[in-house]
Amino acid sequence: MIEKILAYVIKKYLFRFPSLVQFIKFSLVGALNTLVDLFVYLALTRLLAWFGENYLVANAVSFSLAVTNSFFINRKWTFRDEDKKKLGKKYLKFFVSSLVALAAVELAMYLLVGVLGVYDVYAKFMVVVVSVGFSFSLSKLWVFRK
Repeated sequence: MIEKILAYVIKKYLFRFPSLVQFIKFSLVGALNTLVDLFVYLALTRLLAWFGENYLVANAVSFSLAVTNSFFINRKWTFRDEDKKKLGKKYLKFFVSSLVALAAVELAMYLLVGVLGVYDVYAKFMVVVVSVGFSFSLSKLWVFRK
């Protein structure tokens, strides 16, 4: 019964706002990629200990892998972009916009961990908020613009 009501509400109201649907999808992809980012970060800093105390380098690597995954999922599922001719150009735009977000995230990580002494994993979760709205806007209006 609840499933039918939820399906009705989604069909009747949510799909009237395609940008909202895209934002929700983008956020779900972002949640998945946050897990990818965190898993890679923890693997590099804890499990493999390749980066040891250098959390900023590990953060850049984990963020880059998550961004690449995000691009391909958002391209297909969120924005339904089938244009393969401009794939490289769009990936570059997506990556550049993500680098801008990364700069903000790195600065926030440095301030939270390096200056304020916040535990790095907690800081990772806090800085996710910094990039979501910015990244969605750039993706919709610049990278995957029709």
